[in-house]
Amino acid sequence: LAAVFVELSTVACRAGHELKKHMRDNGSLLREAQALLGEEALLPLTKACSMDSVGRVVAHGGLKIAQGSAISRFMPLSRVGADASCYLELPGSVPVHWVDDDTSFSEMEAAISRKACPLAIDTEWCQAGRGPAIVQLAVGTRLEDATCFLLDSFTAPQMCARGLERILCCRGNVAFMEFELIGWSFSEDRRRLQELFEGQGGASAAGSQARDSLCSVRKSFSSHHGLNEREVVRHIEVVDLQPQCCQLLGVSSPVSLSEACLRLLGQPLDKKEQRSDWGCRPLTHEQRQYAALDAAVLLELRSGLLQQQL
Repeated sequence: LAAVFVELSTVACRAGHELKKHMRDNGSLLREAQALLGEEALLPLTKACSMDSVGRVVAHGGLKIAQGSAISRFMPLSRVGADASCYLELPGSVPVHWVDDDTSFSEMEAAISRKACPLAIDTEWCQAGRGPAIVQLAVGTRLEDATCFLLDSFTAPQMCARGLERILCCRGNVAFMEFELIGWSFSEDRRRLQELFEGQGGASAAGSQARDSLCSVRKSFSSHHGLNEREVVRHIEVVDLQPQCCQLLGVSSPVSLSEACLRLLGQPLDKKEQRSDWGCRPLTHEQRQYAALDAAVLLELRSGLLQQQL
């Protein structure tokens, strides 16, 4: 049965049969089949997902990738499908710094200024309406040269809000170097940051004194740009990579970050930590690695998109 499925589905997908519309494209079907039938039984399917010596089309995840296409230039053909059963991991050489006080925040600012590279941002949360539990920043040009920072906005919301507004809202001034800020499907992250900046974040809501201190930065920025204070977060300029990846993949519906990594980098992200308890302290090693990678991998995607001039 496995052999019949492998042969017929591969032929059908390569022929453009509508069957491919019903096959999940995040690698989960292959992983489930491997778990059920065993690695050896599904080996032909794994091979069929990668470019053979005489083929001209890669059938990968229900997507036909023509040789010489933008996607095949983005990722070496030898990698397509070859590592689909393995998750992308944060390189061991990438440092991950925990930021929970003014000293560590100042050290982070100095490091970002020194690198003068693109800055990726992401958030994780645990309570609706209470802002992010952590804010992840990664600075660098690629995944392997990234430096990651995890900001503890759950236990130190006021410090994080003041510092983030200073960085995100005041880019280009003498206090901070100009840099490109990148994100993924950033609308939800923007909403969480708005909650944080309005003093609603953290394990307990910020008091009036903390909110007053946050307002000083917002007022300065909003008056300079002619904005209402509540519009400050919406004014933060973020390059959202999701639409660009969708354009490269030729799809109209949004793709997840894990799916984009699978299609464009050859390996998906392991998302099992996504719904873990982000309000628990200390975070586990797995949570820290997951959070750092979610931001750092955006640098790798951006690098590939620049090569495609998207």
